[in-house]
Amino acid sequence: MGNSPVSYSDVLGLAKQFWINFVREYDEFLRLEKQLEYLNIKFEKAYYRSWDFDYLKKLRKERDDVYNQVKVQEKLVKEMHYSRNKYNLDLPKTLEEAESNWNEPDLLGFNYPASFYHQDININWFERKFVSPDWHREIIFSKKWEEITSNEYWGTYNIYAPSNKGLHIKYDINPYNKWWNWDYLITN
Repeated sequence: MGNSPVSYSDVLGLAKQFWINFVREYDEFLRLEKQLEYLNIKFEKAYYRSWDFDYLKKLRKERDDVYNQVKVQEKLVKEMHYSRNKYNLDLPKTLEEAESNWNEPDLLGFNYPASFYHQDININWFERKFVSPDWHREIIFSKKWEEITSNEYWGTYNIYAPSNKGLHIKYDINPYNKWWNWDYLITN
């Protein structure tokens, strides 16, 4: 991104700032989730082993405070996750345009096995997923080679390319698996 009008469609570099903000807030969400998990275990152990009711009361308050923080942070990150698709711009208008300029992940070769989310192969439906040369933007075409508008299978803007597997899983696939992305499309 970074204000490169030649390589990317994000002339103002807004997507880059979104990445930075999303990664920071999502990491905070994950940290709070871990802290809550730790406090839940600590409280459960203390509940069955301790008769110190002041200590239990203190632990419960601490756990409840972190739970409330998790909920607030989850709401923020979820809204950010749904907003990522506003950077999924300048998509090919036709299948021919996608085939000539974009990458099609190799589903059958399992190079990018997570692409099965967008490439259902069955009797009634066939989908083809294409990603931009920078691997951030996606578009999906259906059996009739028309752009899919089904919210469940809508192409998602990727923060990290699939070639950066660990980061792509953490910041793109995991949030998608947790929250999908159709709520953004329904509510906006």
